[in-house]
Amino acid sequence: MLARLRQWLGNTPEGVPLNLAMGLLAFVVGLIQAQPQLILLGACYTAAFLLVSVRLRWARYALVILFLFMGARLIANAFWYGPSLIRLFGSGFCLWMAMDAWRRYSPENLGDVIEQPFALVLLVAKPRKLEGEELARLLESSWGGQFAYESAEENATGVEEADTEDDRQFIVGKEGHFMVHSRRGWFLVHNVAEPYWTDDTDVVAEMHEDMRSAQIVRDHQAWLSIDLLRVGQSDDEQALQLRAMGKFIATLADDETLGLLRPDLGQLNAWGPVVKDHLERGQVDAAIYELNEPPVISIADDNQQLLDGVAEAKRRWPEFVAAYANHDQARDNFAVKAPVTRSDVTEFIWMEITKLDAGRVHGTLQNEPVNLGSLKLGDPVEIAAGDINDWVYSLGSQPPVGLFTLAAFDTPEEG
Repeated sequence: MLARLRQWLGNTPEGVPLNLAMGLLAFVVGLIQAQPQLILLGACYTAAFLLVSVRLRWARYALVILFLFMGARLIANAFWYGPSLIRLFGSGFCLWMAMDAWRRYSPENLGDVIEQPFALVLLVAKPRKLEGEELARLLESSWGGQFAYESAEENATGVEEADTEDDRQFIVGKEGHFMVHSRRGWFLVHNVAEPYWTDDTDVVAEMHEDMRSAQIVRDHQAWLSIDLLRVGQSDDEQALQLRAMGKFIATLADDETLGLLRPDLGQLNAWGPVVKDHLERGQVDAAIYELNEPPVISIADDNQQLLDGVAEAKRRWPEFVAAYANHDQARDNFAVKAPVTRSDVTEFIWMEITKLDAGRVHGTLQNEPVNLGSLKLGDPVEIAAGDINDWVYSLGSQPPVGLFTLAAFDTPEEG
């Protein structure tokens, strides 16, 4: 118990413990002396600093209002009952305390608490088990040190009385919901065997312009997350917390992982080696914003820029064939975009050319398909030359030629 009390005092904003003690003292004295005004003052004073202790963004407003009210009360008393040293000095002191509270307990100094809890979420294809002991081993492998696990019913005296930093790292909880305390702060870890959006998955999916992200929203059946309970007081501390969360969430990923979600930004990225590598390096922003796969955007069939681009690609197809016939395989690159269909689902996808013959195009998929069954990145495919939608080639270090439909994706549609 003493260890946790010391931890709380260490993480509490400057001046809060002393002011809490003063508020409680005023409250108790008011009770003893039966003074309702002192009881009310002590209660309000204590409540205001309790708000600061949990780092609420708006807590300083309560403090400023309280101090200004106290100062105004002293000024009013000086006006009605005559000035005195205590009233004049007290009113000035209350004004100074209001300004000091506004500065001292600003969002920046409190750690800029995020109104939507900061979290990293893995969306997965099917539920998985995560016991407390396994969680402890995963935290040890990603964060270092030792973690003690106790179920929600167990007594934590062995953890509370520990003296070393490592021993003070512990996990409490059960059934997929755990609270984690480490040298980096307090966190929550969830393992939930149901979709992240339980009631409106289709609505959320339609909000994603990228069809790949929309498919992840529809396909996932469970999720795991780590939530930051308390943001660090300095930029360096916050950066360390963020890196630690990224490294840990990477250890939870497996072959069933579909995507990485940051709820406070509404940002979803398809899971893959690029994302995992960034997380393991502690580069959370890169893991969220650097796409693991190119986006798949739906464009209306009657989009004029798209129709013009496809027509130009088909008209100049002989130019592509001629360039390929004389290309240097070691330094030149050739790719086409064409419809690929599996089980009545069609996607327009890029493929790297491996052979052209008799009106047929052979190649390997350059992008991970969204919903083409067993087809994966790098799989061989074959299409009719007449079905090509776009093409591009580059000869050595020369600028690429082609990409005729690109303008349709770069220009927002009206409507």
